[in-house]
Amino acid sequence: MKIDFKNQKTIIIIAGIIVFLLIVIVIAIVTAPKKTSEEDSSSTVASQNEEELLEKINEHEQNAGLASTLEEADEYFQEGVRLKNVPITNYDQHVQNLPESERAALQNVLYDTIAMNYSKKSPVTIRDVVIRDDSYQQTLEGDYYTTSFMLDIPSIQQSYRVSHSWSPTEELNQTSYRYLILCPKSEELIYPNFKCTDAIRQEAGV
Repeated sequence: MKIDFKNQKTIIIIAGIIVFLLIVIVIAIVTAPKKTSEEDSSSTVASQNEEELLEKINEHEQNAGLASTLEEADEYFQEGVRLKNVPITNYDQHVQNLPESERAALQNVLYDTIAMNYSKKSPVTIRDVVIRDDSYQQTLEGDYYTTSFMLDIPSIQQSYRVSHSWSPTEELNQTSYRYLILCPKSEELIYPNFKCTDAIRQEAGV
């Protein structure tokens, strides 16, 4: 009986391909659940943190309303304001000469402005606000810093223009509207127009 080595070689090649494919499938099955589990765990933790933060904000607002003294009410109110904060992720890479208190106040105003324009989720859940490259400007006139830059938020497809004034001389910081988060001009838009409003437009009834 003659052995057909040509056919035998073909069978070996096919068997090898089948074995290789089986190994790939097994690896995919083993690794896929682990990845999904990690992602689900991370998402769950983030969701829990957001819920806890929202509960704390609501609790401080309720306590402010129930406080027995104005001082106590103001303390609860200020703590609630502090928690209403949307971080600017690359702030330290761009902003200079301003104290940390100015950053906190600016991010509080950003929270309020986003809340005016986006209702699908609380602003405290937003974690991708960035200062647009090449938009940062700061001038010093006398003892007064004037700072401006653009903010982009990819997750909600919105942008805002920041105008900020600050002086190391405290008496010069008593002016209104030192922290302005404004709607972008048409030439500053990189996302679709979202019918933006801001504090200035609301006061003007626009």
